[in-house]
Amino acid sequence: MWVLPAFLGLVLVILTLWLYLPVRSYEFLNYDDPDYVSQNPHVQAGLHWETVKWAFTHSYAFNWHPVTWISHMLDCQFFGPNAGAHHLVNVAFHVANTLLLFLLLRKMTKAVWPSAFVAAFFAFHPLHVESVAWVCERKDVLSTFFWLLTTWAYVSYVHRKGEGKQSRGIVWYGIALLCFALGLMSKAMLVTLPFTLLLLDFWPLSRFSPDDTTQSRPSRLVLEKAPFFLLAIGSSVVTFFVQRTEGAVANTQTFPVGLRIANTFISYLRYLENTIWPKGLMIFYSYPLTWPAWQVTTAVVILLAISAIVIWKVRQLPFLFVGWFWFVGTLVPVIGLVQVGIQSLADRYMYVPLIGLGMMIAWGLWKLATTLRRGGQVVAIGIFVLINAACFFGTRQQLRYWQNSITVFEHAADVLPGNVMAHVMAGNAYNDREDADRAIFHYTEALRVSPNFAEVYYNLGNLLVGKKQFDDAVQCYQKALQLKPGYVDAHANLAYALSAQHKTAEALAQEEAALKLRPGDPTLLRNMAVDLIELKRFDDAERVLTQALQVQPEDAIFNKLLGDLFMAKGNFKEAVPRYRRALELQPTLTEAQQRLDYVLRRLSEVKKGN
Repeated sequence: MWVLPAFLGLVLVILTLWLYLPVRSYEFLNYDDPDYVSQNPHVQAGLHWETVKWAFTHSYAFNWHPVTWISHMLDCQFFGPNAGAHHLVNVAFHVANTLLLFLLLRKMTKAVWPSAFVAAFFAFHPLHVESVAWVCERKDVLSTFFWLLTTWAYVSYVHRKGEGKQSRGIVWYGIALLCFALGLMSKAMLVTLPFTLLLLDFWPLSRFSPDDTTQSRPSRLVLEKAPFFLLAIGSSVVTFFVQRTEGAVANTQTFPVGLRIANTFISYLRYLENTIWPKGLMIFYSYPLTWPAWQVTTAVVILLAISAIVIWKVRQLPFLFVGWFWFVGTLVPVIGLVQVGIQSLADRYMYVPLIGLGMMIAWGLWKLATTLRRGGQVVAIGIFVLINAACFFGTRQQLRYWQNSITVFEHAADVLPGNVMAHVMAGNAYNDREDADRAIFHYTEALRVSPNFAEVYYNLGNLLVGKKQFDDAVQCYQKALQLKPGYVDAHANLAYALSAQHKTAEALAQEEAALKLRPGDPTLLRNMAVDLIELKRFDDAERVLTQALQVQPEDAIFNKLLGDLFMAKGNFKEAVPRYRRALELQPTLTEAQQRLDYVLRRLSEVKKGN
C-alpha cells in the first residue's frame, strides 16, 4: 500500500529540486528584494533580540509579517548576501509544500494518482515560478507551508473526532490554530483558509453527510471554525490599516470602482487562461485605463456559466464544486476590489488558488476514466504525465527570465509592449550596471508611453549629465520638478548641470531652493560655495563655508574651498592653513597641494619684493 505513494513522493521531490536548481546562481532583483533583503538593514543584521522585536513591532514594505522577516533574517545569519542560497531556501519550501500537498490529498481521499497529479501540477506549473524564483516572495512559499500544515492538523482533528478520540482531536485542533496564526504572520492572504476548510468538510471529508444529522448542520461546522475566522478577521484589519497607512491602498480616483469590478472579472478569466496556456507570463501586469465592454461581458458570462455548472453537478461531482470555489475564494483578497499596488494581476497570487484548479482536473479526469470499460485509468495516468511534462518544460523556459533584473524586466517589456514599469525597472537595472545607453533607451521608452514619472526624468537627466549632454539633462530635471515640486535631488542636479553650462546664477537659485528643503546638506553647501566664489560673492561664500565647517570641521573639501575663497580674495596668508588642513585630512587631494604650492610661491615673491 505504501510503496507506490513513497515512490511517487520521492519522484516529486527529485524532479522539483532538479527543475528549480538553476536558481542557485540567480541574483537579487531590484524590485522589492531591496526592501525585503538586499538593502534592509534590519534583515541584513541577522537574527537577534532587537531584529526580532523590530519584526513584531513594525510594519514595513506595506506589510506586517514578522514570521517572514524572521525567515529572511535567518538566511542572512547563515548565508549573508549570497543570493543563490536565499533562492534555494525558497525552493526547499516549495519542495516541502509539494510533498505536503500530495500526502494531504492522499490522506483525505485515499486516491494516489489524482493526489500525485495535483501535487505535480502545483510543483511544475509555470505560474509558480514567480513565487519560487523571487526571493521577496518567501512569504508565498512560507505561508503556504503553514497553510498545508494547518489543513493537515485540521484533517487529523476531524479523523480523531470521528474515531471518538476527543482529547487527541483537541490537541490537533490547537496545532491547527497555531499553524494558522504562524501562516497569517507570514502572509495575510491566508485569511481565506477557514473558507477552504469548509469546502473540504463538504468534499472529501463528507462532513455534510445526511447520515449524520449532528455534523451535517452547516451552522455547526461554521461555529466550529469560529477561532479561525476570528484570527482571519484580526489579520485582515491589521493588514488593511498597515497598507492604508503606508499608502499602498489605491484610492477610487486612481482606480474607480467600476474599473476595479471590470478588472476583477477579467483577472479571473486571465488566471484561468494562464493556467491552461501559460504563455506570456511576466513579473508585472500593468493596469489598463479601461476594459472593452465585450471583454468584461464575456468574462462574466464564462465565470457565471462555470459556477452554475459546478453548482448543478455538486452532488454527482463534488470535487468540481470544491475545486472551483477554492480557486475563486482564495483569490478574493488579491483580486483587486481593494486595490493594493498598481498591478492588474500577478502570477504569485495563484500559488494557492492553482490547487483548486488542479483538483478539478485530476478528479475530473479520474472520474471520466472510471466510466471507461478497460484501460481508463492507464489513459488518465498518461494524460496526467503529459500535462505535467508540458508544465515542467514550460517552467524550465520561464525560469530563464528570472536570472536577474535585466532578464526579467526586458522579458516583461517584450511580452507587453508599452509596459511602463518593465521599462523603468530595466532602465534602473542597466543604470546600476553603468550601461548608460541601454538605460537611456528603456527610460525613453517608458516616458514615451507615460510621460508622468518624475523619478524617470531625474534618472535620465543623470545619465545625460554623464554623457555631457547638459541641455537635454536640464530639460529632464525641469520636467521632473514640474511633476514633483520640492524634488530636492532634482534641484541639486539641475544646479550641477547649469553650472556645467556656466549658468552660475541660475545654478545658485536651484541650490538655494534645495537647501530650503534639505538644510545643512554637505554636497549642496559645497556646490553653493563654489558658485558663490565664481560669482565673486565672497562674503556669502565665507558664511556658507563657515556654517558647513561648524557641522563638519573634519571635511577636507570644505577646508580646501575656504582656502580657494581666501586665495580668490588675495588673502594668501589665510589660505595657507586651510590648504594644509585639507591635506592633513586628505593627503591625496592633489588640487589642494597645487594651490598650496601656488600661494606659498606668491607669498615668497611678495616677501622677496619687500
